[in-house]
Amino acid sequence: MTRHPLSILLLLLLTPAAFATDPPASPLDTRFSTTIRPFLQQYCIACHGNDKTEADLNVQSWSTIPDVVKDSQHWNAILEKLDEHQMPPRKAKVHPADANTRIVADWFRAARDEEATRHAGDPGIVLAPRLSSVWS
Repeated sequence: MTRHPLSILLLLLLTPAAFATDPPASPLDTRFSTTIRPFLQQYCIACHGNDKTEADLNVQSWSTIPDVVKDSQHWNAILEKLDEHQMPPRKAKVHPADANTRIVADWFRAARDEEATRHAGDPGIVLAPRLSSVWS
């Protein structure tokens, strides 16, 4: 039995989700774009942006989660500064509500945990064992 080209076209149009190539956004992705990135733009970019990079941290370049992950070596320092209410500094013109700061800190913790889970069991580079028992 051959199908009519029009019926195949209708089938494709009626089921676009079956052919979607983009994975659904994770909760971390969604929270990053709706909450975290606006927070960073409002409170952090003045000191940690392209024009000025205090502590060698440029959050203006963080437009996606992979961009943030590339700078994961800063996450513990960011968490420490947020938890101790040291950032933004007292001299800053605007300060976030404590609840908003807590939301951002919680997001960084969740992102750190997700990265740790994703790489759990990966030993990194494993060198070949020594093939002789003679020690020189």
